Amino acid sequence: MRKVLIPVALLLTAAFASAQGHGGPHFRFAGSDGGSMVQLALRADVQKDMGLSGGQKSKLVELEQRMQDAVAANLQEFEKNKESDPNKMRDAIGATGDKFAAELPTVLTADQAKRLKQILIQKAGYGYVQRKEVQDELGLSDEQRAKIATAQADLLKAFDGFRTSSTMDPKMMRKASQEAIEARNQAIADALTADQRAKFEEMKGAPFTFDDEIKG
Repeated sequence: MRKVLIPVALLLTAAFASAQGHGGPHFRFAGSDGGSMVQLALRADVQKDMGLSGGQKSKLVELEQRMQDAVAANLQEFEKNKESDPNKMRDAIGATGDKFAAELPTVLTADQAKRLKQILIQKAGYGYVQRKEVQDELGLSDEQRAKIATAQADLLKAFDGFRTSSTMDPKMMRKASQEAIEARNQAIADALTADQRAKFEEMKGAPFTFDDEIKG
């Protein structure tokens, strides 16, 4: 896959990185999008928890590579069209991730797919409540959905402000980005009722600790 220059705005939510078990640059999804779920399924600790077979692991590698190729095509299209709207770019790449995540049930068993979703919810936290199917499952009102959309819009606005800042160094940007994400998550939590928050906690399933979070 040819390395493509990625817009700075997208670096705030996802970036090229060396994917586990792969060589070369890979686009790293972040958050609650479908691409995150595909890449989460590639982690050795997650695969161990789900009890994946060798054949399933190989199919996931092939699925993720096809997703990477599609993302590369997205980025090339952005360059070709001189696309500068970060929200359009985020939405397009997010849609690509969702498209390939829809293939996961053809690789995983029903129980494995359920567990993968639980682990992703644990990793994404309240950011996962942005997804329509989750909002439907929690029974959110139109007012609650509007509050969550506003919280996400405020986060993206903050990200765009960081992107255009000429005085913020990388360390400050990381700190400010994390604070903005935490503010978004708190706004989403505040928009839910106590019963909805409890139901969301149940959706996480059994606790999972990622290998890179284990302290020596």
